[in-house]
Amino acid sequence: MYKVLLVDDEPWVLRGIRGFFNTMEEEYSVIGEAENGRDALELAKRECPDIVISDIRMPDMDGLAFVEALRENNIRARVIMLSGYAEFEYARRALCLGVDNYLLKPLDRRELRDALERIKTGIEKEKQAKQEEESEYSEISAIMADIDSSYTEDFTLNDLAEKYSLSTSHLSGVIKRETGKTFTEHVAERRIRKAEQYLRNERYSVAEVGRMVGYHDYYYFTKWFKKLTGMTPSKYRRDRKEKFQ
Repeated sequence: MYKVLLVDDEPWVLRGIRGFFNTMEEEYSVIGEAENGRDALELAKRECPDIVISDIRMPDMDGLAFVEALRENNIRARVIMLSGYAEFEYARRALCLGVDNYLLKPLDRRELRDALERIKTGIEKEKQAKQEEESEYSEISAIMADIDSSYTEDFTLNDLAEKYSLSTSHLSGVIKRETGKTFTEHVAERRIRKAEQYLRNERYSVAEVGRMVGYHDYYYFTKWFKKLTGMTPSKYRRDRKEKFQ
């Protein structure tokens, strides 16, 4: 059900459009009517319409000023603008404000129906895109949380890709986009930061620290540690010990 707001300073025009929507009550609900842009803006703030059908020339606040106020208030309703004048400047300004359609009076019902169908299609595409975006965001959040909770374990990009039914290339791109690093670099950074914490405790040997953060190969651990800190794990421990003596 799409919520529709009607705006026109001529009562007979409002009655005609309302009658048009009365024949399509299963798809559209007229949630309000106003005879000027100022009153229409208050209705729009309160009711959040999906579609606005508004005249251009009205007292107090005209249609163009009304649409501009809608955008300033972050009301993303689709707009069909009505005018009794085929004036290029009106049409140009309306299009600049993001108006979806510009129809001339007297209103042709077939043109209005076609305009509404195009708007419906656009709204549904936006909804679908938003759902896909939310789904992707949720999946990305789950992936990053999974890495953060499992980085000390022995797992690979392939393991993660299989778990989320993604190709390794796509998953690699997701991680790169989120962190600015490859999967291996991101995991290594998390491991080395954790290793720094463990190295502050003398009870663990360097090799033990490496295993605790996921590196079972001592030399591979040392290589990554030096790459990210500029020193070996042993030197890191010695420097800290001397610093705090």
